[in-house]
Amino acid sequence: MQRSLPGPWDRLLRAQSLAALVFIAISIYVYAESRGFPNVPWRAGGSPGFYPQMLAGMLAVLAVFLLIEGLNTPGTPILPDRSKWLLYLYVVACLILMVVWMLPYLGFRAAAAVFLFLVMWGIEGWPRQGRKLLGLVFFAVLIMLAVYAAFAMVANVRLPRGVIF
Repeated sequence: MQRSLPGPWDRLLRAQSLAALVFIAISIYVYAESRGFPNVPWRAGGSPGFYPQMLAGMLAVLAVFLLIEGLNTPGTPILPDRSKWLLYLYVVACLILMVVWMLPYLGFRAAAAVFLFLVMWGIEGWPRQGRKLLGLVFFAVLIMLAVYAAFAMVANVRLPRGVIF
């Protein structure tokens, strides 16, 4: 007997889909709030709302890809119980603290890539396959380079340098 995809409402209850919807809501909120920042000409340093709007846009684009993946995954809805959600929040909070602690040593580029890799690895369910891990490394480095290019090269914002990188 062949199993079909669950209905659209069931697919929205997947952990990936719910996380994507939360990320989209956060990006909309950040973008809307940052539109209220004062408008400063670029020759005077640029609008302070540019940076959060740019990051909100990047978060929204990545969340859309996560939502599409969650909606297209076959099988029954996967929603962790409350204790796992608390564990996920604790792990992400620890990762953020780890990055803050590692920033003076690794610098922004390496610390951001490590953080992105670990968060994506957790969202994917801690895969152990070689190709999937290489894909996560590739996208972590790609996202970090996009953020670095936007801030350091386009906006001329100096990002923290570390002892190592």
